[in-house]
Amino acid sequence: MEILSFANFSDTGVDYSELAYTRDPQSLVDLGIRLCKLGVSLEEAFGEPQDIEGAIVGGKVFIVQSRPQ
Repeated sequence: MEILSFANFSDTGVDYSELAYTRDPQSLVDLGIRLCKLGVSLEEAFGEPQDIEGAIVGGKVFIVQSRPQ
């Protein structure tokens, strides 16, 4: 797997340079794998491709919306 980009455009005042995803490349890879597995699970559950939105808080992934593409 090759990560081409990772960004968050929300204006939260969070110093992203302090997050593990920024400091530890393996953390970003691990997150990508988790998100991929979650996406596959949601698509299998709904039976079609999904447009998925979520948030990561305290290392936990929360899905806030999933809709058919």
